[in-house]
Amino acid sequence: MSTRCSNGRASITKPVERELFSRASGYCQKPDCCRELFVPVGEKIISFAEMAHIVAAEIDGPRGDSALSKPERADSSNLILLCPACHTLIDKAADEFPVEMLEKWKIDHERRRQSLFNVARYSSREEARSAFTKLASGNRQIFDNYGPYSKLSEDPESEGIRDWRRQVLEHIIPVNRQIIGLLDANTHLLTKGELEILALFRVHVNDFEARHVHGHIEVGSQRYPDSMDDILR
Repeated sequence: MSTRCSNGRASITKPVERELFSRASGYCQKPDCCRELFVPVGEKIISFAEMAHIVAAEIDGPRGDSALSKPERADSSNLILLCPACHTLIDKAADEFPVEMLEKWKIDHERRRQSLFNVARYSSREEARSAFTKLASGNRQIFDNYGPYSKLSEDPESEGIRDWRRQVLEHIIPVNRQIIGLLDANTHLLTKGELEILALFRVHVNDFEARHVHGHIEVGSQRYPDSMDDILR
């Protein structure tokens, strides 16, 4: 299913698309819906996500009468991630869903996401390392048990592929984001070299999500930097 909005032609870049999906955390941003937008079915991941314009890409579209420029209409600040039903609703009844309301939906959704991933600012490397280890060890265990190099992946008759994709969506991606939030909140404890490692990890997380959420398989994707295992040690 295409995630593009049919009510306009403003070009949405891949980085903007990834930012929108990351901030929505995979859920419809209409507050009384919050439908999960990526669901594993068998060996596939079915996407219900649609990128909707707050101000339409064209002036004659829903909420399109605006001074926003073409580039501004294609910016992530003017996009909201919705399920197909909510996307159709806000565009068919545009007068009932003004720009201010949709912008508030995004703000409230972001606040809920931040409250779930709220992280502490630590005073010592030891405390921060302990918090990091609790998160990273869970992802490592999932990768070892279900990942592409696990014993499950070697058995064509097992349900390993389906289980791996489910673990990616339900655990690895959210925890990766928690790890980034933790380290971003504690950059005062990181060395210059560790800040460079964090930058590599951030690229890896974006590439990992691009592959497993959006289906973008790109040559030269950043692999998990092994040096992350020793960060804050």
